[in-house]
Amino acid sequence: NKKWTLKQGGELAFLKNVFTASEVRFQHDNQELAISTKPSADKTSNIEVELKNFSIGDVTPYIIKTPSLEGSMTGKISIADAFNNPDISFDTKTDQFRFENDSVGVIKASGEYSTKNNTLKAKVSSDNLFYKFNSNIVYNGDDTSVNQLQTTVDIDHTDIHILNNY
Repeated sequence: NKKWTLKQGGELAFLKNVFTASEVRFQHDNQELAISTKPSADKTSNIEVELKNFSIGDVTPYIIKTPSLEGSMTGKISIADAFNNPDISFDTKTDQFRFENDSVGVIKASGEYSTKNNTLKAKVSSDNLFYKFNSNIVYNGDDTSVNQLQTTVDIDHTDIHILNNY
């Protein structure tokens, strides 16, 4: 049970297929989630979410049951055409990242997800003592062949025992 505070001065508006937000900030201790919108050329709103020290362990169980993911995320998530065919892009850094309760360290991730194409493209990197790697991930949810997930991982020095279950 965490109590989040909505900072004064923010504004939200929901209109027919249009969502606008200005200076909407939620805070809990040193965590912050800010929401704003920017108009787009097609008269929809692009939603911008900024995270600061956001505890991902509070939300990941609602998205995926396993593996267990925890850490403190800072970064930006952008959602274009949110009410029709959302395209989501992200650029994040997660400190104190834990995968299945194993401490990894700092993880950087960037990429995009297209709901129209059901495709995720992402880059994930780690430059930590026992987990040093760079990876490129392409997931095509509409591909029913064995090529649905394509991943390349360049490992410099990485303890891969955390992948034993997978």
